[in-house]
Amino acid sequence: MLTQNSQIDRFDYRFDYRFDYVDSADKKTNMRITVLKEADPAESRVALVPESVKKLVSMKATVVIERGAGLSASIDDAEY
Repeated sequence: MLTQNSQIDRFDYRFDYRFDYVDSADKKTNMRITVLKEADPAESRVALVPESVKKLVSMKATVVIERGAGLSASIDDAEY
């Protein structure tokens, strides 16, 4: 989400996390988390690192990583 604070004329960038439940009989344990590639070319952060993805998957979450999401943070797609 991008918001502009008019009092000090600056932009506030926040990660865009999208949480939704995967169709399943057990909706409490199947959550899909999507990690998007940063749109700003000057930004080098990524919403989730591979270690965090492994933890989420071990908790039965489905994690979808956009191709190239970690490249600006020097994380190759194969590491996910």
